[in-house]
Amino acid sequence: MTTPTSPSFKEGYVLATDCEISMRCHDRHFRDTVFLDASSESTIFALDCPGLFTSWSMRKTIRDAAGLQVLQIRHVSTSIVENWIVEDALGKRICTAKGSKEAKSGATVIEARVEGGEGEIEGFGIEIRSGDHAGTETVFRVDGVVVAEMLLVTNNDLSLLGRRGLDRSGWKLKVKAGTDLALVAALAVCRAEVLHAWRR
Repeated sequence: MTTPTSPSFKEGYVLATDCEISMRCHDRHFRDTVFLDASSESTIFALDCPGLFTSWSMRKTIRDAAGLQVLQIRHVSTSIVENWIVEDALGKRICTAKGSKEAKSGATVIEARVEGGEGEIEGFGIEIRSGDHAGTETVFRVDGVVVAEMLLVTNNDLSLLGRRGLDRSGWKLKVKAGTDLALVAALAVCRAEVLHAWRR
């Protein structure tokens, strides 16, 4: 992938071509997070989240540029972090994900499982793994094949967030053709949440 291109979709949010987007988490609790086209800076998705202590599952909603609900992310039961369910706009579960820290390397690992659909559509797994404890680079793989790369470009300490315009974290996402960009965005939020909670 050499040149950032605007997302081109062949169906739903499945990419027709490779693309590059950025994710900006303006605060640590995702009340103001946007996904932007890397070349035009136009909004592709926006994330909204209820205020603290108003949702036991910490439900987050991904909306498209028109404000329509695309996906929802919520925690399983009352778990604090690292155990998520992703649902479609109708509330149907499409993916589950569980995170952990690799003891030897300190890498963050999220194992996601996409649900199978009706007919011949089979489920599949997605491994999301950071390169090391620092978590600067995270790779998404399906059956060992890289489908997306996530690069940490902004990581501001919590004590500095009072400064105007300073994001909690910022990320660059390179996503391969044939991949569901909305699902990658949802799982990218899960990855960022681990960083925000544990600084890894």
